[in-house]
Amino acid sequence: MTKLVGFFVVFACLPLAALSLTVSEYAAFNFSMAVTSLMSIVFGPMGSAFVVRFAHFALRDQSALREVAEDALAIFLSLGAILALPAFLVAYWLSPSPFRIDIGLAAIAVIATATLSWAEIFRLGIRQDHISSAFALANNLTIIAGFAILYRWSNLTFEHVLYLYYFSPLVWGLASFAQLMSSARIRTRIELSPHKWADAISCARPNIINSASDYIKLYGSSFVAFYLSTPQSYATFSTLQLLIARLINPLSLIARPLIPAYVDAVVRNDVHWIGRLKKSFSIQCALTVIGVLLTIVVLSTKSQQNMRLGAVVINGHELIWYSGAGVLLFGFTVSLALLASIYLAGHKMELFSKVCFLSNAIAVVVGGLATVQLGPIAMLAAIAIGSALAALYLTWLFVSGSLSNKSVQS
Repeated sequence: MTKLVGFFVVFACLPLAALSLTVSEYAAFNFSMAVTSLMSIVFGPMGSAFVVRFAHFALRDQSALREVAEDALAIFLSLGAILALPAFLVAYWLSPSPFRIDIGLAAIAVIATATLSWAEIFRLGIRQDHISSAFALANNLTIIAGFAILYRWSNLTFEHVLYLYYFSPLVWGLASFAQLMSSARIRTRIELSPHKWADAISCARPNIINSASDYIKLYGSSFVAFYLSTPQSYATFSTLQLLIARLINPLSLIARPLIPAYVDAVVRNDVHWIGRLKKSFSIQCALTVIGVLLTIVVLSTKSQQNMRLGAVVINGHELIWYSGAGVLLFGFTVSLALLASIYLAGHKMELFSKVCFLSNAIAVVVGGLATVQLGPIAMLAAIAIGSALAALYLTWLFVSGSLSNKSVQS
């Protein structure tokens, strides 16, 4: 339910913003997602590393669990205190002049929300993430209702859009954090020994690389496209990119259970289940290629008419290319999202992360050079092709048996 409502946060709220804001305001709002996330990308990888440790101690040693939880909280609070001011300054410096203060404040809200996400990480590790889901659902409903009410009363201004989108998660994150702290006996402290910092960073390193890779793909490309495009063309590019990313998000409902399922299959030496899984990945890649070709063929037979939704406009002659690149990006990002679970379960996440990081970095550089001549549609095509190459290579490694199962069993 939470995933479904979260899906509508983008698919309902972005169109309302596009209909209410000017082109420059709408482009700045989409750009704010890139700039406010820049300083917060370290929180997710840190959290993922701690989830495993929480889960390990939750059923065995409550005193050790409490100690690790306090260490994690100290790291999150320290990161929040260290990064809040730099986040504001970086967002202020990178943002367009009329929107600098507002986006800077939004960046601080993102850092604060990421700091409070320790509560969600702890609950996930101790198998109480249904409580966090309730707070996340309340946040999503607040954003959707807020957008709808403000749009109904013709009061969906840039400031209202920005503050509702960024400060609602902060309020509900604070409520979630307060609820956990009131029910758990966990000390709040900032100081932490250097070796525990080093240990946490070491455990999170592959996830940090993967997080940086995802950032480059979604937001690094957005940075480049923003500075090399007109507000109108960037509004179209960023909207399609964000919609595709949100379409991928519900896949975590499949990707998470795939991790233990794959581990169990390897331990049992269930060659038939693993064989079907490999076949499924091969079919997924083939269907994506077929989908791209069909999209191009079908649209090439249609009359090319402009599509408009407020600030978002796709010119008729660009529609076929945006659609083809969009299908390519969506299909192979689905493959990568599922493959990540296999590589994580097989203790090969570092290989997965490095391949994705390299492909995304090259794609953004090539896409940026092409954007100068062709516009941001070239960036979308470049990151789509980069994702396709990474997915095909990683799928080939898995399907061909080059991804050893021995590390899973160890």
